[in-house]
Formats: sequence, C-alpha cells, structure tokens
Amino acid sequence: MALNAKCNKTKLRRNDYGYTIGGPIKKDKIFFFWSEEWNHEIRAHVRTGIAPTAAMKAGDFRALLPCTGRGGLVAAPAGAGVVGGVVTSLSPAGKAFIQAYNDANANLNDPCLINSTYNFFAAPSALEPWREEGRMVKPVAEQLRLGGFAA
Repeated sequence: MALNAKCNKTKLRRNDYGYTIGGPIKKDKIFFFWSEEWNHEIRAHVRTGIAPTAAMKAGDFRALLPCTGRGGLVAAPAGAGVVGGVVTSLSPAGKAFIQAYNDANANLNDPCLINSTYNFFAAPSALEPWREEGRMVKPVAEQLRLGGFAA
C-alpha cells in the first residue's frame, strides 16, 4: 500500500473469517467441537519520526554541520570524540545500539529538518492473527460434564 504525500490516514479495513463444527462422537456420551478464526486487519496508523541516515550510523555527521544554530530539529554532535562532524570514538555497544534504528527514508534533501518534522515514515501495517480451538465434552451425570480444551 502506498503512502500518500500528505501522510493522511488510510481507512481501517478488518476482515474476520472462521468456522465452527461440532457433533456427537457417541450419541449422548461424548461430543466434539472445533473452530478456527482468522482476522485480517490493515491499520491506518502512519508512523513518522527522526532516524539516522546510513552515514550517521557509521559515525559521519558532516551533513549536519550546516544545521547548527539554524533552528532545525537536528544538529551535528560536538564534544570529545567528535572531529569535524565525525565521531571518532564510538564504543562497540554504541555501534550495535544505533544499528537497531531504521534508516532515514524521507526528506533526505533537508538534513537539518528545517522544513520538515520527520525523515522516516512507515506505511500502515497489516495484522493477520489466527486462532483455533478444539473441545471434547463427555456428560458424566445429569448436571455434570467433563471436558477438555485446546487452543
């Protein structure tokens, strides 16, 4: 599903499918029931955010050097371990942590995010949960039934 340019919400679509079957195994003695259900749902939630580019994940923030003091949402890092916008002393744990972020995939021509509020978006997601159940019931007495259930 394509995301429209204005990031408007798409419609929520949900489809439910299923069946149930049951009957006696031995008349008035033991019964079975079986059901399955599928839900197909497309949610209308468009996610946006600020994410690092591939160069930033490698420690190269030179594209953000012109951003400092311009009022954008991001700026180049500064301080110990940063030389000319390049992080020179990122720990192995820090490198592993930053790789968990999604890559920036929008507004890449505005690295300072002065005219934009995000550089990452994800289209609505589809969920497809599935469930099945099985039951066996045996009448033990007039008002008492013994049963089992599996899901």
